[in-house]
Amino acid sequence: MILLAILFLFVLAAIPAQAVTLEWPCNVESDMKDYRVEYAAEPSYAWGVVATIEHIDGCESIQYPDARYLTPGRKRYRVFSGNDSGHYSTPSPEAWITIPVSPIGNPGGQSEHPLPASPHESNAQIPPIVPPPVVPPPVVLPPVPPVPPVPAVTLRDALKSGLATCLKGKLAHTACMKALDDAIGKVNP
Repeated sequence: MILLAILFLFVLAAIPAQAVTLEWPCNVESDMKDYRVEYAAEPSYAWGVVATIEHIDGCESIQYPDARYLTPGRKRYRVFSGNDSGHYSTPSPEAWITIPVSPIGNPGGQSEHPLPASPHESNAQIPPIVPPPVVPPPVVLPPVPPVPPVPAVTLRDALKSGLATCLKGKLAHTACMKALDDAIGKVNP
């Protein structure tokens, strides 16, 4: 019986050409033959075989660059390990990556090529992986400095101030009237 001793250390790195590099540790069993890499794109969820990679005795890890054109969206990968008798393990835990829409250029008309269907017996529809919701941090507005209150000036206070200016400055008739007019202009309710 094959045990999938793959701690799926996927290095899923999307580079500008939408290539993805997968990496996982080698299985240490003596009768290892190969690894089958499978892929599913959401929302179809149907698994297909991307590649079969030969096992190399004594290896520490396997790297596989999936250089196919990948359309934008979430992509899922899993790996099976196979022995010399042709038996395969259960699938590894899934790893996924989201290929963003390219901000440059127009990929119009490009599509992914179909893959051979997975021979795994439970290749039924797989549920989507729903990432946890992203909660944006709260927006902290800078404090608004308080608006200084406008001092209240009554008509009486304004007239007193205007008359005081007239008397203090010993203003002539016209200048005194102007001082009173300025003082009355400062009245507010």
